[in-house]
Amino acid sequence: MKRKRAHVVRDVAQLELLGSPARLQLVMAMSRLGPSTAADLAASLNRPAETLYYHLHKLVEGGLARTAGSRPGRRRPQAVYELVQPLIQVDPKATDPAYLETLGDLYAASLRHAGRTLRRALTAEADRPEGTERETGVLQVHVQLKRKDYAEVRRRLLELTEFALERHVASGEEREYCLTLAVSPVPPGMPADTD
Repeated sequence: MKRKRAHVVRDVAQLELLGSPARLQLVMAMSRLGPSTAADLAASLNRPAETLYYHLHKLVEGGLARTAGSRPGRRRPQAVYELVQPLIQVDPKATDPAYLETLGDLYAASLRHAGRTLRRALTAEADRPEGTERETGVLQVHVQLKRKDYAEVRRRLLELTEFALERHVASGEEREYCLTLAVSPVPPGMPADTD
């Protein structure tokens, strides 16, 4: 399995750009779709294209995305946008308190988005045909791992993410799924069964 190249966000200002749910969704869509027009991204996100231009401009201005030419449109050429690298990732070695605080806010926003998506899906699943299996789920485990075992768990989670991204197709026949993976050491003194 070939790994996509990643742009590591080392700058707090770039990280803050991802704090906007709309921009974070755009980055995920751009990673999945590759070079895309605002109309392509809007269709993928089920949003009007007009609501994306500001956020696309901010991503380009902030150095996370760039324009990559244009395509013919109905009335005029449409700009094509792409990420500076196929994947955007946070700096795993960052120690700056401002960076870590912003990163914590970003993680919390991602988990809130996943929670809202899960609640909506559970409501929609109430109408699923009798006898069919539910397609939602949450798995939370607390385990004691050696550092090398944690590294292996992390590697496998990244492989799972890549596996899912490689199988993404947009033919209209498939369902879209939200996969949100969170891995964290339990802070010293914090019981494993608390919120």
